[in-house]
Amino acid sequence: MSTQHPFHEDRPDDLPITAEVWEAARKYVDIGLTTAIYRAIKQLEAEVVALRDSR
Repeated sequence: MSTQHPFHEDRPDDLPITAEVWEAARKYVDIGLTTAIYRAIKQLEAEVVALRDSR
């Protein structure tokens, strides 16, 4: 599934954080890679915090 992705490689399905950044970069390629990484990390951090707080 390597269709003109900004990273020019397949999605790393075995690495969930990296895969999320990969998805964000594909989705937000027009607004810049830094913004894509920020949004992906923000979403993942929110999920981690929610999981931690639910314990």
